[in-house]
Amino acid sequence: MYLHYMRNHLAVLVLLCSMLNGLCLKAQNKLPDPYSVRKSGMHPSDCSRATPDNIIDYSVFPGTKFLLTDDSLNGYNWVNFSNGDKLLVVNCGCTDFTLVFQFTTTRYSADTTNYTYWYPKAAELLAEVAKGVYEGAPFSIKKGADTLKSFTQHYPDSLKLNRSIFFYAAPPMDKTSDDDGSSDISAMLPHFFISRITKQSDKEYMVEITFTVSL
Repeated sequence: MYLHYMRNHLAVLVLLCSMLNGLCLKAQNKLPDPYSVRKSGMHPSDCSRATPDNIIDYSVFPGTKFLLTDDSLNGYNWVNFSNGDKLLVVNCGCTDFTLVFQFTTTRYSADTTNYTYWYPKAAELLAEVAKGVYEGAPFSIKKGADTLKSFTQHYPDSLKLNRSIFFYAAPPMDKTSDDDGSSDISAMLPHFFISRITKQSDKEYMVEITFTVSL
């Protein structure tokens, strides 16, 4: 009886978090420029996380731009790399801390559903940017790159979009297939996933990796 109650309680919490964090998901579904970010309609006092701040070290990636939306709920970093790649970081969340990394690159090319190809490439992209990301977040981007590489090696049959990968086990644990209710608890732990892979043009691809943890 108690276990059933706890599972239902956690399910309600997860649903509530999803509703409150809609501002973050709406932000990442658009590729905003500094002048097109819209207000979310919420107030910072509604949220448990601190105001989003710049997370990029300008001395490592000079020319980086940062924008905080007027409602102080979403932060955006734009980075142009010397190799021609681009990065948009969406720093968002309300009852969670979420960083969405959107890499745009012409260095790689493959079918967007070829996850055995794109998972290692996503790990490479994270590893390259990790040196210029401040370590103030609840998770390490460098560790995320290492964990993603390890996950690819240990779970080659589990590679797909939105496959949650957790930091707390080595090798990383694949918890998304659980049917005993423990996935509700796991959702409260720091994790990340490849959320989108899209072809932008003949030679340009966008790879999106989302890091998140509930607060």
